[in-house]
Amino acid sequence: MAKDLIGALAIEYIDYENKEMPKASDINDVELENEGDFVTLIDLDFDEYKKSLVKNVRKTVYISKDLNDKAESLHINFSQTLQDALTKIVSNQANGQ
Repeated sequence: MAKDLIGALAIEYIDYENKEMPKASDINDVELENEGDFVTLIDLDFDEYKKSLVKNVRKTVYISKDLNDKAESLHINFSQTLQDALTKIVSNQANGQ
């Protein structure tokens, strides 16, 4: 549960507010407020967490045969290329470019 909360907040912070995550606090510097409070470490590989949320959808695209033949001869991964291009365009749009 804690990983999901931290992961969701990090996505909001990084992807939607375009901010960097603050550095983690030193566990020895955390001040406890109430008797019975405790500190615990939570490990989270943010990139892996984000990948676990990705759901792929199938899209059909049409390109010229000539472009298809040239791209295949260069062993270009069509799906990855389309994802990279769309990610760049979406990012630019989000940043007002």
